[in-house]
Amino acid sequence: MKNLKLYTAVFALGFASYTTQAQDLGDTDNATISIEAEVVGLSNWSSYNTIAKQMETFEKATATDQMTMLRSWKPVVQTLDDTRPNWINTEEINEDIADFQKEYFEAIENMSATSNDFNEDVEELVEAYNDMTEEANEIFDEYVKINREAYNNYKKEVKDGNYKEAQKQYKEDVKELTEVREVEK
Repeated sequence: MKNLKLYTAVFALGFASYTTQAQDLGDTDNATISIEAEVVGLSNWSSYNTIAKQMETFEKATATDQMTMLRSWKPVVQTLDDTRPNWINTEEINEDIADFQKEYFEAIENMSATSNDFNEDVEELVEAYNDMTEEANEIFDEYVKINREAYNNYKKEVKDGNYKEAQKQYKEDVKELTEVREVEK
């Protein structure tokens, strides 16, 4: 979790000024980031955001409280892939979602098992969550990078007075946003 917090802090510092410009990311279902309580949330992915907001509390909770939290997550975990925005539909994120769901259901199944078994399941679940978060952040970072480069190229062409070329170049550059998703599948 420490790595996630460090990554989140760097992410927040690096992209905080970008969030106000994040309305137009091409085929991203109006993706933006919101940073609350050291959690990176992805707009339009409600199930992920629900889990992300609770994960730090979950990790610090007693086993009994973790069991209660896990029970309440069932509908959210079941809809992780259904609520995932289209722009983040890559093979890697799909694998991470499936792994998180698998670890979640194993933890639910072993709630009555010995404490050590449940603790191991919780560790695996947290690891699967961290993997899913890391992959989501990498995909988002790629989208931001592509969009920022497209915007900078657009500004350069406009500055030179090439308005039609600026629009043409921008459309061409943002096509890469779709290519990220297609290449990853």
